[in-house]
Formats: sequence, C-alpha cells, structure tokens
Amino acid sequence: MAIGLALSGGGFRATLFHLGVIAFLRDAGKLSEVTHITSVSGGSILSAHLVLNWESYTGDEKEFDRAANELLAFVRKDIRGRIYRHAPMQILLKTPTDLLVDYYSDLYGHKTTLAHLDGEARPSLYLLTTNLTEGTLCSFTVKGFQDEKYNRECACESFSLGRAVAASSAFPGLFPCVLLTPDNSGIAAEDMGGHEVIHLTDGGVYDNLGLRKFQSLIDRGEADVEYVVVSDASAHFKIGTKGGILAPLRTSLRAADILSKRIHDLELKLAAPDKFMLVQIGQQISRDVDRQALSPVIQKRLESIRTDLDKFSELEIAALVRHGYCCARLRIENGWNSGTDLCPPWDPLPESKDPRVIALRKGQLDECETIRQELDRSSVRKLRLMSLKDPISYIHLALLFAIIAGYLLIPYLFLNGGGGVYVVKGKIDVAPGIADGITLFVVHPKITLPPIKPESTGEFEIKLPMSRGQMGDLNDLRLIVEHKDYEDLNINPAETNPQTQDYIIRRDENQYITDPKTNERILIAETITVDNIRLRKKAAGDIYTPTDSLETISDNLGRDSYAKKITGTN
Repeated sequence: MAIGLALSGGGFRATLFHLGVIAFLRDAGKLSEVTHITSVSGGSILSAHLVLNWESYTGDEKEFDRAANELLAFVRKDIRGRIYRHAPMQILLKTPTDLLVDYYSDLYGHKTTLAHLDGEARPSLYLLTTNLTEGTLCSFTVKGFQDEKYNRECACESFSLGRAVAASSAFPGLFPCVLLTPDNSGIAAEDMGGHEVIHLTDGGVYDNLGLRKFQSLIDRGEADVEYVVVSDASAHFKIGTKGGILAPLRTSLRAADILSKRIHDLELKLAAPDKFMLVQIGQQISRDVDRQALSPVIQKRLESIRTDLDKFSELEIAALVRHGYCCARLRIENGWNSGTDLCPPWDPLPESKDPRVIALRKGQLDECETIRQELDRSSVRKLRLMSLKDPISYIHLALLFAIIAGYLLIPYLFLNGGGGVYVVKGKIDVAPGIADGITLFVVHPKITLPPIKPESTGEFEIKLPMSRGQMGDLNDLRLIVEHKDYEDLNINPAETNPQTQDYIIRRDENQYITDPKTNERILIAETITVDNIRLRKKAAGDIYTPTDSLETISDNLGRDSYAKKITGTN
C-alpha cells in the first residue's frame, strides 16, 4: 500500500510534532510504505533529513534513535538566535539566509546536493518554496527545480540541499530571499523564464500544508497513493486584537493572518476526505481513548507554542513529539483500523532528568499546573540576543560595555564638566646654571600640584587637569617663579594684555568638540605658552616672599612685577 505524507510549516514546533507522527508511522509499520512527501518550512527541515537518512529511519530502533537524536540536537542549537548574534559581525560577508544555509549544511552535509536524495526505495520528496518573482508555487526535488504554474522542471541536481531547505523555510521578514541563479543552480539561462535571478521565500506563503502540491501530483497521475497523511502543525490563529500606538502595524499583520487563515481553511475544505487524513496539532485526545495522551490542559497549550527556529527546551520537545505520536495514532487507527496496540509513545529523551519531562512521561497529573505555566511561556518569542554558550556573545558584551561607557563618559567628560586639559608651557630666560635653582609653583583655588622644576635650559611644561567649568576660572590661575637669588614673579596666564615687558603669553593648539545637542563648539584642551620670563637680581638686604595676596609694584623700568617687598628692618 502506497502512502503519501504532507508535512506543514510551523518552525521547529512543526519539526517536532512531525517527528512524533513519523515515529508512530514507523512503529505501525507504515513508514516504509511512504512513497511521496511534500513539505513546507519546518516540515522541510525534517523531511530532508528523513529522506537523506531513510535507511536509518526505517531501520531498527537503534538506527531510528540515532537519526532522530541528530535532528533533536539541531533543534536545540538555537539556530535563529545564533544567526542574529553572528549576523552583525558578518554583515559584509553573509546575509542571515546565508548563515541559515550554513547551519542546514551542518546538519545535512556541506557537500550534500539534491542528487543525494536519490536512493533505492526512498520516497520522492518535494521541498516547497514560493517564487516571489512570478508569484507561483515551486519545489525542489531529486531531479531539480519545478514550477507548479507552468508545469516545468529544470535540472539542478547539484543545487545544495541546505540551500533548498532554506528556500522552503526562509520566513519573510526574518530571512532575505534565497536567490536562484544559473551560476548557483546549474539551471540553463533559457530555463529561467527570462529572469536572471529568481527570488524564493518560505513555501508557507503559498501553501503551508503541502496539500496543493499533493493534489496536483495526484491529478497528474504522478503520485499513485491510497491516502495521504497530512501532519498539520501550522500557526494557531489567535482570537482578539490589540490597540495602542502600534495599532496600524498590528492591523496590517492581523489582516495578513486572516488571509492566511482563509487560505488554510480553504485548502482543508478542498482536500478530499477519502484521500487525506488530517493529523492536527490542535486535536484534543481524551485520556479515556488513549491513556498515553497528554493531559487536556497541556494539549491545549501546544498549538500556541511559538513557530520559531530558536532553541526548544526538553519539555517542549517531549510534549510536541508525544502529542504528534498520539494524534497520529488516534487518526490512523480510527480511520483505517490498523490494530496497533496502545503501547507507550516513542520517547525522544529517555535519559532526561528534567522533573517535568519525567512527569510528562509518567502521566503524573499533579505536575500539570507547573507544566502548563511553562508551556504558556513557550508561546512568547524570545530574542536570544545573548548566550553564554555562544562565544560571539562575549564579543557583543565587550562592545556593549564600550558603547555604554562611551555614551556615559563622553558627555560627562566633554559636555558636562567631566574633563579637559590646560597645558602651560614656556621658558624662563636665564642662564642654564641659574635655572637649576628655580622652582615653579601653581596656585589655583580648585587644583593642587606639587612644585615643578624646569629643565636646565629653563623650559617647562605643566598639564592642568581641569573640567569644563574650571576652564572658565583661568583668572584665578597663578604661576609663581621662585629663586633664592632672584625676584619672585607671579604670572597670570589669563592676562588680558597678551604681551608685557616681562613675558609674552600666547594661546595656541586649541582642541574642540561639537556638542551634538546644541551644535556648539566646546573647548576641551588649550595650550598656553609663556615666553621671555625674566628674573631680576634681588637688592641687597631685601627679602621677597611669595604669598596668595601679592601686591603689584612697579620698578623704575615700568615692568609689572608681582611681589611684596618686605625690608629686614621692619
């Protein structure tokens, strides 16, 4: 008896539900009778692995477990999260879809092509995709690329299997289109329908159940099957709307959801009931009929689990696989009376130590409330922008810390008084030997610096760490030049007169930044040069003492000298 199998879209939720259906078909001895498979999105992730490892899935229990565990490990990798964590670092090299292809190729093999799907007794596989260029339903098969509208088939056996699955599951909005060109597919240019590039996206845009394609195969006599098992784990239509500031966007998305629901319902209505057996995730199974079924409280939550490609927990995996198994058992036994004993469903995680998974396996109803709460949270999409198990996250943390630090420190340092530098440099015009005995003192009410010794040539440089607010207080800054044999000079670098007879003051090498809020240029560093500082020989018997309240006196040369003269006789 030939059987057909249609696997719907729905992300990893669909992959896991379908795996439960596959496990039942194997236990019922019907999996080996499957001759044709159509699949979409999350269904294609499983179907490609199923056909590629057909001998394992239809082999003994150990081989089946090995193949299934390989798929389960993939589902637990957080593919979507990894892609969007790595995408910023590779934005110039690869698109998110290219990264998706890489991850699929890790699962199927980087050198695996459509031609590798061929094999004795293997079913014919149709990986459905939507042709955005022409608005048609297309598919990838072992023979190549098929266009449903024009009923044409182009040979492209060398096309990557990972890229074909990506074309079937690249959900619009999250992943850019897969580009089909003569170069990457081997399709002859004349078979491209006049297009240099064909843009392909998620097959669920056109047919999220795989029914349309299967009906077409039956109508054309290409699939001679007794019946088709349709495993439907597609998105659940949620009742209700939300308002708020995002109401216009929500309205558009809601309208798209309603359109998708109408297409979904129409496809189911057109399916011949004597030919298509629906196994739906929303199906409720009474424990009076199947004691191995999940609690009704848990079953009801499964159709609301997110349709995503992120990491699924052990509880989500165990619940979806078990529900898929029991739904398939109920529908197939009631429809065709296979007589399969109600044995415990296949357990995808027999060694799990998660108490919720153990309770699920044993049917412990007292844990239902805990499991229900966890599955309620499973309906929420998680960003997963960080993961301690993904090394790229540590780079993101470092960059994030640098950005936050910069955002906080730069305004503090340059805009709000957090920092700035004044550099005062100059030269005392004395002989090198005399310069050795000179000491410079910096006097300012808000900063304190130790005494400074100039170079033997009399040159000096003083860096003053002053905030933006302090920069306006240059009038309070004094440089006191002291020598035991010479007069003390008190120099004000903020002198309004740029040139005196004793020294010359220049302001140069100024540095500015622009305030992003006011577009105002703000001084952050200023270099002041004081040249031609001259010291005069002290008069015999005179004592000059530097002080914070120096008086201004003038000598007979008219030079301004800042000092207080104290005679020794007073």
